[in-house]
Amino acid sequence: MTDLTDITNLLSKTKVQQLNEVDFSNKGLKLNNGEDASEVVNAIKQCKDLQALRLSGNTIGVEAAVVIADALKDRKELERAYWSDIFTGRLRSEIPLALESLSKAVFTAQASLVEIDLSDNAFGPDGINAVKSLLSGRPGYTIKTLKLNNNGLGPNGGKILAAALRECYKNSGDKFSLKTFICGRNRLEIAGSEALASAFKIIGTLEDVSMPQNGIKSEGIVPLVCALACNKSLKRLNLNDNIFSQDGSKALAEAMANWPYLQYLNVGDCLLGSDGAIAIANVIEKHNPNLQEVLVDSNDIETDAAIKLATALKNCSSLQKLDINANCFGSKGIEELKHCIEGSVVADSLCSLSDDEGLLDEAEDDSDASDAEEEPGDDTTGKLIEDSELHVTGKSVTPDASPRSLNTHQDFSDYEEIVRKFLNISRPLSAADDRSQKEIYRNIDMLLSSICISSTFESEKFTTTLLIHMGLLKSEDKKFRCVVDDLNGPMIALRYVAKQSYFPKQIIPILKAFINKPNEKLDKCGESKHLLMQTLFQV
Repeated sequence: MTDLTDITNLLSKTKVQQLNEVDFSNKGLKLNNGEDASEVVNAIKQCKDLQALRLSGNTIGVEAAVVIADALKDRKELERAYWSDIFTGRLRSEIPLALESLSKAVFTAQASLVEIDLSDNAFGPDGINAVKSLLSGRPGYTIKTLKLNNNGLGPNGGKILAAALRECYKNSGDKFSLKTFICGRNRLEIAGSEALASAFKIIGTLEDVSMPQNGIKSEGIVPLVCALACNKSLKRLNLNDNIFSQDGSKALAEAMANWPYLQYLNVGDCLLGSDGAIAIANVIEKHNPNLQEVLVDSNDIETDAAIKLATALKNCSSLQKLDINANCFGSKGIEELKHCIEGSVVADSLCSLSDDEGLLDEAEDDSDASDAEEEPGDDTTGKLIEDSELHVTGKSVTPDASPRSLNTHQDFSDYEEIVRKFLNISRPLSAADDRSQKEIYRNIDMLLSSICISSTFESEKFTTTLLIHMGLLKSEDKKFRCVVDDLNGPMIALRYVAKQSYFPKQIIPILKAFINKPNEKLDKCGESKHLLMQTLFQV
């Protein structure tokens, strides 16, 4: 009876927390004005205790944002704002205005936010400026999770964000205790990383930091990981696809000695090298027994260093995953590594090694031989321009041959060749006069119309090849070099072909997704990008 009484008492003390929320996520709504947003507004007003508002996966214009904001301005109980991907297809000038309306409403309500997610909104530095007062003011004091993934912040946006975080810490009386910080794919580079490091150093409470694909070189990595060393409770760190080199790797290893609770480490594709892997291994052996997942793929790590790392991880009894693929072991090295970890927890956690690059010396020899083969006939760019049969003269484009000179009887399966021709035909469009534009469009029609309507046309393969050659998707071929620097012409061409009846409509959503993502090349084509996105939403 005593046991039953104890259980009853325990259950009476147990509370199941229910999250009261208004959820319009992923409905694909186009909210342009107050009338469009009426359903969202009514739902907010009818919710008695609004703790979370989910608007992700819709597109909100300035007028709609104003009326939604008006409904939020007295909702002091709001704790979570899930507002990722809410501006697709909007002009860059619209986004800060809409964000500012929503931000001011939460600020006016004096809500105590716990989580805010603004990921996948391409608002850049202007967008961060629009929410700076929210992040640094009273609603920001209680934020535990901040997600700003894929926002195109750039170095300047990183500086503005860092200043807001430092101000929040100061204004809160040092009570600001951020736990999770997600800020990947933002091109923060060295300057943005250094600025955020200054904020992380004083915050000191971070447990989960994710900043992959930010173009941060070792000069930015060193201050970043040194600052994170002040966050003793760090459990998860993702810095994938940045550039550590020797100095960054050494700094990371020194910082890891301060993270006894570290469970997840992702430094894949970071140029750690063998020395970096060994430095990390030496620290893990003594200071990081709780590691569960370690990702160090694509780092030019050689066999001896990999064995050292794997040996260190044998002491991590909770290890579930070791990804050390795409390094430089060779078949013999792979066998040595597997023999070393046989029967240990590391063996059960080891991911596939199918993409091993072979011995480092051999890979370099192959690369040199490949470069030597490419030298005759100068670089690839020259050949591609010749293929296009067009040349630029001042502000006009003169076709060197009529559209009939294009080979329309080409092999439809050769998507590499088709894409190269498309990109080079379209490249001069941004500098073309009206007459020349018409000639270029005729050439594009001649190239694509018969291909796209062919029964053997593979739209997925074509789209993948196009995105790779535009530099918007990473190629699996390590030796691939993107030769198109200026995407203005191709963007104008895509805007044209998207309206043509022959262009497969199933490609449109894929283009939307990739064109809308922050990308250094796309950022240089602001007007072309926005016009293309508008067209993609209209067709």
